[in-house]
Amino acid sequence: MERKSLIKMGDVFSGKRIEKKYMEENGKILYLSYKHFINDNLNINFRVSQFINHVEKQNQKFLTQDGDIVISRFMENRIIYSFNKNDPKCYINDKWFLIRSENKNYLNKYLKIKKFRKKFETDCHCFTVGALHPVIKLKEFKEIEILIVPEKELEALYEKQRYIF
Repeated sequence: MERKSLIKMGDVFSGKRIEKKYMEENGKILYLSYKHFINDNLNINFRVSQFINHVEKQNQKFLTQDGDIVISRFMENRIIYSFNKNDPKCYINDKWFLIRSENKNYLNKYLKIKKFRKKFETDCHCFTVGALHPVIKLKEFKEIEILIVPEKELEALYEKQRYIF
């Protein structure tokens, strides 16, 4: 079966941290945090969320777009989330990897199929360093390989084996 590294599937990069002085209690853009996810679903609690209202031109790529996939850099059980057009605009900080895939639908479905997600998480674990705060570095993350499955087979597996929370 054919394999492709993440870097060959689109743009893959780490987010960028914003200084606390630019954070606000309300705003147009959510500053993404682990606390915004429950069972890989985006859950915004406005009491504990931080926002920003302006993003410099050079940092625009860190704003989420429809189809973007974010994956946590830390933790053993990775948070994986695919943004859709109804989600709020979020700023991706340095605790996340962002994948802006050329084939958004493929990667989104692939990572929701149990056996492929397990393989992906195992591959991530192999590249993880550090005992206290396990983390994977961007260089290694980009090299993780994704199986390329025919579209029909992927669709059938997705319908049968996807994660249901």
